[in-house]
Amino acid sequence: MMVEKRDISISQHINDRCINPVFLAKYMYAVFKAMYKELGIDIWNVYWLIGKYFYQVVKEELEIGETLSIKEVIHKVGDYLKRMGCIEDFKVVVLNSSIFQYRIKCLKEFIEYLPKSMEDMSPGFIFTSLMNAAIIDKGYKIKRVDEPKYENEYFIDTWEFQKQL
Repeated sequence: MMVEKRDISISQHINDRCINPVFLAKYMYAVFKAMYKELGIDIWNVYWLIGKYFYQVVKEELEIGETLSIKEVIHKVGDYLKRMGCIEDFKVVVLNSSIFQYRIKCLKEFIEYLPKSMEDMSPGFIFTSLMNAAIIDKGYKIKRVDEPKYENEYFIDTWEFQKQL
């Protein structure tokens, strides 16, 4: 499927206004909450598809080269979201040869809209779905190792990655 390429810059305004990021967080919260209520655990299939299609649209902006390591790919995703104003800070911790953890310091305006549990699957955090799509594109798959947690202002999520056969 070919994705239509559009020339839209972050600084482009509609009628000299920008969308308020808190409004967007609230809207995303409502969308993902509704999808979870309707689809239950099947929301993950939709969530991964959102990442896939979003990745197709922003792939060139991410500048993920053929020779980048998984850690570098994850950094590219984090750096991109930081540049776009979605997160304040980002770290990747490699726990062993196949398990890594990303730590995201979210904008304080978004913290109340982060999922607190599987029952509150809203909003699906954009980082994970975009990272998953980028890693799949590199020939890997990921699997969550532990439940995500929120600690010292950072959202922490741990994943295992494996080469796809």
